[in-house]
Amino acid sequence: PAFEEAVQLDPNYAPSWYELFFYYYYRDVNKAAEYFDKYLAVSDASPNNEYDRISIIYARKMYTEAIAAAQQKITAEADKADPRYYKLIAYSYDESKDSANAKTYMDQYFAKQKPEGVLPKDYSFYAKLLGQFSQYDDAYKNYRLAIAADTSMEAKVDLLKEASALAKKSGNRAEEANWLGEAYKMKPNPNQNDLYNWGLAHYQSANYVTADSIFCGLYQTAYPNEIFGYLWCARAKEGQDTTWASGIAEAPYQMLADKAITIDSTKYKRIAIDARFKLVVFYNDVKKDKDAAIRELDKILSMDAANADATRIRDILNKPAPKTAPPARPRTGTTKPPAPPKPPVKNGNR
Repeated sequence: PAFEEAVQLDPNYAPSWYELFFYYYYRDVNKAAEYFDKYLAVSDASPNNEYDRISIIYARKMYTEAIAAAQQKITAEADKADPRYYKLIAYSYDESKDSANAKTYMDQYFAKQKPEGVLPKDYSFYAKLLGQFSQYDDAYKNYRLAIAADTSMEAKVDLLKEASALAKKSGNRAEEANWLGEAYKMKPNPNQNDLYNWGLAHYQSANYVTADSIFCGLYQTAYPNEIFGYLWCARAKEGQDTTWASGIAEAPYQMLADKAITIDSTKYKRIAIDARFKLVVFYNDVKKDKDAAIRELDKILSMDAANADATRIRDILNKPAPKTAPPARPRTGTTKPPAPPKPPVKNGNR
C-alpha cells in the first residue's frame, strides 16, 4: 500500500514502480507487466530492463518464447551477456520437463556468474538438477551453499528437508537422517513428526544406537502418551542385539507392552500382544526361565482369551519334562574282551 501511495504522489518516481513490479511478479504476472511498463516509461534505459522484460515472458509460462528471447540476447552480446539469461533458460527448460538442457545451462550460469551474484535459490535449484542425474555429493554441496546463503531460518529448514528428501529418494537413509537431524535442531518449534522422521531414518539406516537415543530419550520425554517412542525404542534396542543375549531389549519391550494397554488398550492391543510374545521367546529360549515365559503367556490370554498360539505354547510349557531312563549297564562276565591286534607282517614272514 505504501508504494501504491508513493506512485500516486509522484508518478515519475521510477523506484516505486519497480518495487510494485517486483512484488506482483510472483503474485499476478499481468499486473506486474503493467507496472513494469510504467517503470520503463519513467526510467533510463538499462541492460537490466531487457532481462526483466524477458523474465516476464517466462513468468507468463511462455517457455519456448522465453528461451528464444534469452538465447538471442546471448548470441548478440556474447561474453557481455548477463549470466542470468543462462539461468532463465535453465528454468524454462526445467518447466518444460527437459532436465538435461536445464542442467547444461545452469552449468554455464555458474561458470559465468560472479559469486556475489548467485542467489540462495540458484544453489538449491542447481542441487535439484544435480540430484536428478545422481550427482548426489555435488547436490548436497549446493544445498549447503544455499543454506549458508539464505538469511531466513524457515527457508533454511525447508532446504534441509529438500536435501533429506533427495537422500531418501537415493536410498541413503543415513544421509537422510543427518539432514533431518540438522532440520530438527534448527527449527524453532520442532513437532512430533520432525522427531519421528529423524529417529526412523536412523533406524532404517541401521544406526540403532542413535535411534535408541532419539526414541528412548527425546521422544518418550517429549511425548509420553504416544506409543511410537516406546515402540521404536524397543525395536532400536532389539536392533542392537538381535539374539537378545544381552537382555537390553527386555525392559523396553516390557514397557511397550504396558504402555500399549495404558495409552489405548483397544487400538494398541496387537502391539502389546506381539511384545509379550517376544518376551515369551526371550524368557524360555534365552534365560531358560519357563515360569517367566508362562507368566507372559498368561498376560496375553488375559487380553485375548481365544489366542490359540498362547494357549498351545502354554500347554507345551506346562507339560512335565519326560523322564529319561538311565543307560543299560552290561552284566558282569557277559562281555567278551576285545581280540588282541594281529602282529604286523615283517620281512615277508608270517
